[in-house]
Amino acid sequence: NDPYSNPGMPEFCGDFADNNCDGAIDEGCGGGETDNDNDGFVGVFDCNDNDASINPNAMEICGDSIDNNCNILVDEGCNEGPFDFDMDGYYSNTDCNDNDYLINPGMPEICADNIDNNCNSMVDEEGCVGNPFDCNPDIILLTDSTSFGNEPGVIWILNNIPIAGVYSYLWEFGDGNTSTEPFPTNVYELTGTYTICLTTSGNGCTGTTCITFTVTPEGDFLPGGMPMTGFTLNVVSAIIPNSVNETAAAANLSVFPNPVQEQSTLSWSGMPNEQGIGEVMAMDGRTVFTTTIASIGGTRTLELPTGDLASGVYVVRLSTASGLNKTVQIVT
Repeated sequence: NDPYSNPGMPEFCGDFADNNCDGAIDEGCGGGETDNDNDGFVGVFDCNDNDASINPNAMEICGDSIDNNCNILVDEGCNEGPFDFDMDGYYSNTDCNDNDYLINPGMPEICADNIDNNCNSMVDEEGCVGNPFDCNPDIILLTDSTSFGNEPGVIWILNNIPIAGVYSYLWEFGDGNTSTEPFPTNVYELTGTYTICLTTSGNGCTGTTCITFTVTPEGDFLPGGMPMTGFTLNVVSAIIPNSVNETAAAANLSVFPNPVQEQSTLSWSGMPNEQGIGEVMAMDGRTVFTTTIASIGGTRTLELPTGDLASGVYVVRLSTASGLNKTVQIVT
C-alpha cells in the first residue's frame, strides 16, 4: 500500500520503518543522538544534521534538487513552483511580488507609496510606518533665542510644518503635559531634563521627531547657556508670519543669500522717503543688530553683519520714522 516501501528503496533513518523490505529497521544509521545543526532534530531523524534548513519540519523548496523535509522525495508537490525569484525568503505562492525583494509578507507597510508592501491585499493601511517622502515633522530648538531677563525664562521651538495635509498634532512635553495645537505653550515648574516630541498625522502617514534639553538647578541651560529656574516653552512657526508687526504691504523687502552667510545684503524698494531703522531680531523679540538710515526711500541696500549670529531663525525689520514696518525672516 506504500509505493515508497519496497526492496529497491534506500533505508531512511529515524522513521522506524523497514523501507527496503529486508526485515530490519533503520539499519546502518548509527547512533545519531546529537543535533549538530541545532534545528531540533537529532541526527537519527535529520537527513542532513549539518544544515539547519533541512529537517523533517522544513518546507520543501522547489527547484533546488534537495530533500528539504527529509521524506526521501525531492521537490515533491512543486508542479513548477513555487520559486523565490527575488531571493527574499518568500516563495511565489505567498509573495505578492516575487520580483521585488522589498515586497513580501515580512515587510512593514510603508505609508503613502501606494504599494501593498506586506502582501495583505491592503495599500497604506492604518498603522503603516515610514514614508518615502519623509513625514517626520521638522522642529528646531532655538537655544540662542532664549530670554532670561524675567522669571520664568522662555525657550523657543520652531515648527516648520513640513507635511502638506497634516490634520493632527500631538505634542508630548516630557513633564506629563500634552497638546494637540500646532503652536502650543507649556509652563515647566521644575528643572531637569525634558524630551519634547511632536507626532503629526496626515497625508497617509504618521511621523515623530523629538528634542531633548536640560535645565539644571544651578540655572544652566544645555545645550545653550541660559540661567533660569522656572521656564516656559513656546512653539512658533518658521513659515507663518509671527507677531512682529508688518505694514507697508506695497514695499518689497528681501535678504540674500538666505540662509545667510558671513555678510548678507538687505534690499528694498517702495518704502516712503523718510528716516528709518534697520534691525535684526531674535524670535523672542531681542534686537541683535540695529542701524539708523537717513532715508529709506527708493531702491536701496544695506549690508547686514550676519556672520556673528548663532544658528537659528531671525526677523529683519525695516521701519520708518512714522511707524511703518516691513519684515522678512532669515535663517542662519
